[in-house]
Amino acid sequence: MQHRACLALARLQAARPQWPPLFLTLNVSAQDFAEPDFVHALQQMVRETGVDPRRVKLEVTESALIADPDAAAARLRACRE
Repeated sequence: MQHRACLALARLQAARPQWPPLFLTLNVSAQDFAEPDFVHALQQMVRETGVDPRRVKLEVTESALIADPDAAAARLRACRE
């Protein structure tokens, strides 16, 4: 995960609250997305960095979704929560 990028975004937003909301897009490979602890690692990163999870967008490769669409949909729902 991009721990440092999330931390930087959280710090920037805290230092400049008058700025419009910024977003961070994280590229997620099919291999990373398939990891059993992916959702937990994402949740932990959000907690540790203090980044607003609404400001983190995931860009998941198509191959991660095609391999097992039902599992991918469930994992995406878990990430959204």
